Amino acid sequence: MYRSQSIFSQLMQFDLWRAFSHLVARYHGNLGVNCAQQFNATAFAQLTRRKSLWDLVACLDAVPAKR
Repeated sequence: MYRSQSIFSQLMQFDLWRAFSHLVARYHGNLGVNCAQQFNATAFAQLTRRKSLWDLVACLDAVPAKR
């Protein structure tokens, strides 16, 4: 069984979160939404070439333990 981290999780571990958190705080981005979760979903959709929001939801719901 595959036990290593996925490519997506490896990409998300880069030091981009410090800059991302700084920008969210600077522009008050977390008002009513969680910007980190929204960014993760958008990045995943782009990297996996999802064509619609429905396609993204179906893909994420396929394996809920890995969400």
